[in-house]
Amino acid sequence: MKNLIQNKYTLIFSLLLNFVSCFGQTFFISLFVVHFLKKYQISAAQFGLYYSILTLTGGLLIPQIAKHMEALAWRSVAMVIPIVLASSALLLSQSNQLPTFILALFGLRLFGQGISGHMSAVCVVKNISESRGSALSLSSIGYPMSEALMPGLCFLMLQKIGLEKTWMLFSAFLFLITPLFFFLALKIKNTSGVATQEKTVPIKEVLRDRVFLKYLPAVLCAPFFMTGIFLYQSSLSEMKNWPLEHLSLALSGFALSRFLFSLFSGPLIDRIGARKLFSFYLLPLTTALIILATMNQTWVSWVFMFIAGVSIGISGPIKSGLWTEIYGPQLHGRYRSVSSSFMVFSTAAAPFIFGMLIENGVGIKPMLLGSAFIIILASLLTLLQDNQLPRQIQQS
Repeated sequence: MKNLIQNKYTLIFSLLLNFVSCFGQTFFISLFVVHFLKKYQISAAQFGLYYSILTLTGGLLIPQIAKHMEALAWRSVAMVIPIVLASSALLLSQSNQLPTFILALFGLRLFGQGISGHMSAVCVVKNISESRGSALSLSSIGYPMSEALMPGLCFLMLQKIGLEKTWMLFSAFLFLITPLFFFLALKIKNTSGVATQEKTVPIKEVLRDRVFLKYLPAVLCAPFFMTGIFLYQSSLSEMKNWPLEHLSLALSGFALSRFLFSLFSGPLIDRIGARKLFSFYLLPLTTALIILATMNQTWVSWVFMFIAGVSIGISGPIKSGLWTEIYGPQLHGRYRSVSSSFMVFSTAAAPFIFGMLIENGVGIKPMLLGSAFIIILASLLTLLQDNQLPRQIQQS
């Protein structure tokens, strides 16, 4: 606890980075889709195509941008991320043409979903060593904070002031908190004993690392399947004969469990280790999918969201802890950025794959049970005995 208090500025800085990442997250963007379709006179299919292309493009760029961002001083990171997000939000608020809207959305996706959350984890790993799992879990509560606060705020603002002014206020908020980011960055101290100079590893070497590839499918499962369910919650509600608002309201249960288990996971990682726990972190999500597939009562939406939130709450700290335990703090950023890039690819593929399954008449029960089966296979893969150490550890 003393070490966490000593690193309070690092933790607050990282928590805020996770919070502002919401401006590029799918759950947040989806709140405005109806308004985007109406304003730009595009269909849902067209928007989905643009969204997937932007997400895939961002995924390709994340490793290179992250590499350069990790080389910057934290005061520079503190200026770049909120200013890019604020500028993208401002452009979106002023946009009347589809190309400028797509550019604004690209900036939000790349620096929201991609870079902001990545740099938050890197900041904790590079600057804190003692109680690192607890530090990662505390900083990760920025995610459920945004999930609990922003949907209700967005609905209220859209009703009162409309789409353009809502995004204008978001832009103003991001510009206004930039000095706070800068102040916190100046207070960050490296108490980990890790050199600030990041080791570099070619991407092709990362992709040839058998240990990395063994864990990658389980890393991608949660974002892939939850993105598909979130985006097609209206179709899910229709198949279950549920009022749509039941699933939307159940998001509060998701945010609550994600918050609680984000906090709970940190001390557990410190005591047991992320690598030992990793193979089991998807068990709650698997259970939630099976319950959702086999039961149709309206209260099941709350049970599903709460139990799924357990896996999502644990996922952030345990993934960062995993790469740190295997590759060390200096290589953590490189391996995490590549895994983040694959995560973005998976979230881009999810709308297409889920949409194709729905359009081809695949029922909700086989779809969800199939998802649970894939997660079980990915988890079992992580239990296979390592035949060799990670490539970069062998060379060091």
